[in-house]
Amino acid sequence: MVIISDENIGRYKPYVTYGLIATNLLCWLVIQRIGMDGIYQNSLCSYGLISGDLLGLINPIRLNIDGYLCYVDGITNLETLISHMFMHGSWTHILLNMLMLWVLGDNIEATFGRVRYILFYFICGLVAAAFQVSSDPTTVVPMVGASGAISGIIGAYLILYPRNRLIFLLIVIPISAPAWVILGGWFLLQLFLVFSGTSPEIALWAHIGGFVCGLLLVTLLKRRIRTRLDHKT
Repeated sequence: MVIISDENIGRYKPYVTYGLIATNLLCWLVIQRIGMDGIYQNSLCSYGLISGDLLGLINPIRLNIDGYLCYVDGITNLETLISHMFMHGSWTHILLNMLMLWVLGDNIEATFGRVRYILFYFICGLVAAAFQVSSDPTTVVPMVGASGAISGIIGAYLILYPRNRLIFLLIVIPISAPAWVILGGWFLLQLFLVFSGTSPEIALWAHIGGFVCGLLLVTLLKRRIRTRLDHKT
C-alpha cells in the first residue's frame, strides 16, 4: 500500500518537512553513496542502530553484510539513536519513506507549528527505537530508516484528521478512502506481521512504537493544538 495524496489544510509551507526530506536524501547520496558496495555496508555499521552495541551487550565483532565485513566496536554509541533515522536500506526504502513524509507531514507540521513538530518527530523516532531495541536487545542487525518517526506522524494524522481522504495505490489502481480506514488498516497490518513473525527484516516494533507515541502525544497536546488552530482561523 503506497499513499500518494491527501487533503491539505491550507497553503502552509512545511519547511521542516522539506528539510527532513532533504537531509534524508543527502545522507543517502553522500554518506551511503546510493547503496555503493562497501561504503553502504559501512554506513549501516557506523550509523545504524545496533541493539546489542547500544546496550553494550556484545563484544567487538565484524559483521558480514551482503558479503562485506564491517567492524562493530561493542561500545555504547548513543549518537546512533539519531543517526539511524537518516540512513536507509535501498532506493525503495528511502523513496517510500520520503513519500509518506511528504504526503502526511505537511498537515501535522501546520497543526503543531515548526518547533513542536520537529520535537514531536524526534521523540517519536526515539520511542520507536526504544520499542525495537526492547524487542531484541542483543541483536547485531542494524536498524535504519525514518519510518519510526514517520509512524508517529501516521498516528497523529489518524487522531487529528480521521476523515481526510487519502489516495493510495492498490497495486497500480488509485483508491480514495478516509484516513481512519487506511491508517488504521496500516497499523493493524503491523500488528499482524509482528505477531505472525512473517516479516523479520522489517523493524515492526519501531513502527508500532512510533505510532503509539504519536497517538499519545497528540492526545495529550490536543487542547493546545486545537487552540492554535482556532487562532489561525
